[in-house]
Amino acid sequence: MKFSFPSLGGILCLFLLASFTGLKAQIEPINCSDTSFCVPGVIGMPRSKGLVFLREQVLDYGIRSNSKEVGLANGSGEVRKNRRYRFKLRAPLVMRRNIKVALGFDYYVEEYRFDDLNQVDYPLYLSLEDKSLKSIGSTLYIVKPFRGNRYFLFRGNGSLNGDYGTSDLPTADFLRFSLSPLYGIKRNERVSYAFGAAFSYTFGRPVVYPVFAYNKTWNNRWGVEALLPARVWLRYTYNDRNLVYAKVGFAGASYNVQLQDSTLLSRESLHLEKSELRYLLTYEREIYDFLWMGLEAGWRSNLEFSLTDVRGTQRDLLIDNRLNHAFMFNFSIFIVPPRSMLE
Repeated sequence: MKFSFPSLGGILCLFLLASFTGLKAQIEPINCSDTSFCVPGVIGMPRSKGLVFLREQVLDYGIRSNSKEVGLANGSGEVRKNRRYRFKLRAPLVMRRNIKVALGFDYYVEEYRFDDLNQVDYPLYLSLEDKSLKSIGSTLYIVKPFRGNRYFLFRGNGSLNGDYGTSDLPTADFLRFSLSPLYGIKRNERVSYAFGAAFSYTFGRPVVYPVFAYNKTWNNRWGVEALLPARVWLRYTYNDRNLVYAKVGFAGASYNVQLQDSTLLSRESLHLEKSELRYLLTYEREIYDFLWMGLEAGWRSNLEFSLTDVRGTQRDLLIDNRLNHAFMFNFSIFIVPPRSMLE
């Protein structure tokens, strides 16, 4: 696929105007009066990202594996490389004052490499070595503003997660879904909050939990963007071309995998459930109007990295893995709406 950046910027600005948080440009948003439709975004929030390329690296960390399953022993080793790549795109379907609908595409792949596998010789590590754990899916975003200061947000995602393409498992076994409806109130141009619920794999396994979203801008420098309990971002705006974030948040996934081990091959379905708590410092800088870059670094604390056997509603823990803390960093290039489209 060939891109021409000048024309690409014009196209992608339309993608981003349909973002589920509404216009998030660093200009004065429309106030929520009794006769106008509410704009959920608050002043000071950066322009939304429409196209994102990201590469992430987690540095060396130790792993210890324990199992009570007959035929599976305990083991330990060292992960030398844990690489992650992501491509994201969002495009508008409907753009009206009283409703906005957008469709997103997301491709994510993760790989592991272990140290001294010939000496460790643990089946889980041997099976995961250079295996591509992939997630490919789409997301539907809906913003329904009401007259006054109320609005409704909906995010629904469906994806295929696992080593599909190299496995003989049915495609349906790799399907994962997440849903999140929110009902919001915008107090003024600087404060907006919403209540709702979410069903997702943020914590490794499928969980339903209450959600509280809160966006506030204190002044032309400082603001906060929170989606509790998943994440909290503290924002510092040096100027309209340089942003700094301090971030705390969870990240998780569930992969359907097939592992090359005599004991594990007898299982109908295997799921690798992972979740981590991340403490990150982010710097984002404008390269040219709609083209930006981001640098992110920090600490990753593992919460769960388990191999389970799922049969109906029964969840059997086969291997409980404990991962050491690790330093991580990533680099991203992304595209936002040109300023000329927001004036």
